[in-house]
Amino acid sequence: MTTATEIKPLPETFGKPGVVYGRVKRSASHAIYAIQYDEAGPVVGYDVVVARVEPEIAFIADGEHRERILTGKLKEYYPESESWGRRAWSYTTLDAAESKFQELKLRAPADREARHG
Repeated sequence: MTTATEIKPLPETFGKPGVVYGRVKRSASHAIYAIQYDEAGPVVGYDVVVARVEPEIAFIADGEHRERILTGKLKEYYPESESWGRRAWSYTTLDAAESKFQELKLRAPADREARHG
């Protein structure tokens, strides 16, 4: 069970139509995700992201109505498109993504590595 002080982390893998994201590396505040067009396909790029932490939202459907409710828990979210260049960056090689990842670690020395092992 998740307590109020725990944060539900970004998933290891997730997808949307036509794209699969798989986590390559993780620190307490940022991650590298490999991008594929299908699970068996080649990696086509890498995203380096700083997770945003916000209250978790659940949806309750009641017939034709859909209501958003706060669960009382915190959750990490992948940055939205508008955040690219500030909280997320895309690269074509893992080396370039690793370089940005290390730059972010140097900027955040208080990064709590123990939270994500």
